[in-house]
Amino acid sequence: MRLSSGVDSVQEMHWQGKGTAMDGQRSGDAAFTQELRNALEPVLPYGPSLIPLDILATVALAHEHGNALTMKQLLAGLPYSATGIRYNLAQLLADGWLVKSAHGDDRRLVCLLPSAKMAEAFASVRLQALSLLEQSPH
Repeated sequence: MRLSSGVDSVQEMHWQGKGTAMDGQRSGDAAFTQELRNALEPVLPYGPSLIPLDILATVALAHEHGNALTMKQLLAGLPYSATGIRYNLAQLLADGWLVKSAHGDDRRLVCLLPSAKMAEAFASVRLQALSLLEQSPH
């Protein structure tokens, strides 16, 4: 369907900033945002849902700060339903994005740790984002 503004879709119109508050923005801002979104693909293992990304980021940040993150802490720290977190966490564990580890002397507590796969994906995103920033007109 061709819209009256000469673009083929609402999404194309959205990214071109036609008829929106974006009309006054610098050209390239929307394209940069889209490229940044594309750069996140390595840490979006199941498509555009941000739940897996938030789980991965939360676990990675806790680990970087020397904290062992438990399931209870993960559930309390994210703004999603427990069911949604558990579902996505099960997928992330099964696909090797995260690793479970016993927490000290209490065998009932399980900590979540980042895997090498996750570390590589985050490093890839960092490199792509830095490259985008270097290319971005100032």
